[in-house]
Amino acid sequence: MADSSIGYPASLDALHEATAPGRLVASAGGHVVASSAALPLVDGDLSRFGAAWATAGQDTEPAAGQFRLGLLRLHTALLRDTVTKAMATLDGRTADGTSLLSRQLIQGALADAAAEIRECEQMYLMPGPPGVAKDWLISQRLIATGRRLLDLFGARGFLADGPAVDLFLAEVTSNVYLHPGTENQDA
Repeated sequence: MADSSIGYPASLDALHEATAPGRLVASAGGHVVASSAALPLVDGDLSRFGAAWATAGQDTEPAAGQFRLGLLRLHTALLRDTVTKAMATLDGRTADGTSLLSRQLIQGALADAAAEIRECEQMYLMPGPPGVAKDWLISQRLIATGRRLLDLFGARGFLADGPAVDLFLAEVTSNVYLHPGTENQDA
């Protein structure tokens, strides 16, 4: 399984390699997202974050259930790591002489995030057929949880060692690979 502690782009590359050794996995829409190291000739909007995207070539593998599940697991691991970082960050910050982590609202927000992560994990581990709609629903819940966690960091979340970059990349990757592709269809 990909390791979120080494940064999202490297973890995404590891997922590509685990799913399709020697190849990159393409989305249903015909795009690939990977690290800038894996797609070095692409200079897209993600390059400043250590990632890149490209139109899928013939040397790509179409995304299947294993890759889609891997993305959800990678996102879940990233969020668990973000909860741990939030606890450490908030424990080190004080207001009125007490740690922010000791505040009931902060503890409640962290507990809610942990519960949401666990519920999402249970959703994708439930038996039954995987599906695009199910994957999309889970990814949207993971994205919302990440955004709420980022609020706890304040401006610190956007520092170089903050969680914002990896959370942003996880959101972009989810949108590329897990989107059901219905935005142009009538309801």
